[in-house]
Amino acid sequence: MFEIGKDIFKRGGMGANVDTVARNRLSFVYTAFLCMMVIFAVRTLQLGIMGSDKSRRGAGQHEWFVDRADIVDRNGDILAKNVASGHVFLRGKAVQDKDKEAVAYTIHQAFPYEYSLADAIDLVNSERDFVYLKKY
Repeated sequence: MFEIGKDIFKRGGMGANVDTVARNRLSFVYTAFLCMMVIFAVRTLQLGIMGSDKSRRGAGQHEWFVDRADIVDRNGDILAKNVASGHVFLRGKAVQDKDKEAVAYTIHQAFPYEYSLADAIDLVNSERDFVYLKKY
């Protein structure tokens, strides 16, 4: 019963009828496939490490903001609408000492009803690193 297994192991596991040309071709295909998989894995890791911003900037000067159409029902009533939103914030520690008054004045001009000039100066001089000025 085990004599068949002994015969396979005596001939190197491939059997008696396998020639060296087929074995070399199979080795070449295996090596080529392995190289392609390594290249694919390295490139995937490289793109993952670089981040999406670098990939988007390298893609060209395309417009990345898409205006979507309104979603309406069969009567033409709007069910969903595309609304642009954003935030205005201040990084207080990034403002240099010589520019603090100008930044505070700009905040007051941009948002005169939300921030008085004194409030804007207090925000610029505060120890907080990140302050939301307006959320849209």
